[in-house]
Amino acid sequence: MKYTDEFEAFWANYRRKEDKFKASKAFGRLSQKDKEIATNDCKKRLAPLEAQYVPLATTYINGKRFEDPLTHKAGSEEKPVREPVICSKCGEREVKIAGNINLCEICYVPPSNPVLERQREYYKENLKPYLCETKKGHVARLRRIAKKTGLI
Repeated sequence: MKYTDEFEAFWANYRRKEDKFKASKAFGRLSQKDKEIATNDCKKRLAPLEAQYVPLATTYINGKRFEDPLTHKAGSEEKPVREPVICSKCGEREVKIAGNINLCEICYVPPSNPVLERQREYYKENLKPYLCETKKGHVARLRRIAKKTGLI
C-alpha cells in the first residue's frame, strides 16, 4: 500500500514500528493541523520513554495524545551521575546498595533476630533427640525446620 508523505514523515519520527496500516488509517482521519502537531510531538514526547512504554501509533493518534501536556521537560533524558558511596567503617570499598547503613558487604554484619534465636534454642533442646526416632514423614518435617533455623 502507498502511504502519504505526511504519514511517512510521522512514521519516521515514531519509535514503535508496529501496525503501520492501521496507524495510516487513523492518521488520515486527523485534520491537517493535528497531523503536523502529531508529527512534531511524537519525537520529543516518546524519546525519553523506555521502549516497552511507547504506545502503538494507532493508540497515540486515536487518543490524541499529542494534545496532552508533556509530563517531562524536553532534553531531560540525561540521568544525573551518582557519586559512589564509600563504606563508612573501612573507608576503602564502594557500597553497592546505599541505604541508611553505608557499609560494604565485608563490613556489614546483619543484626541478630531475637525470635529466630529463641526458635533455634527451642529446637536444640526439644527436637534434636527426635530427629532419628520418629516416623519418616515427621523426620523430613523436623529436618526442614532444623535447617531453616540453622540447627543442622
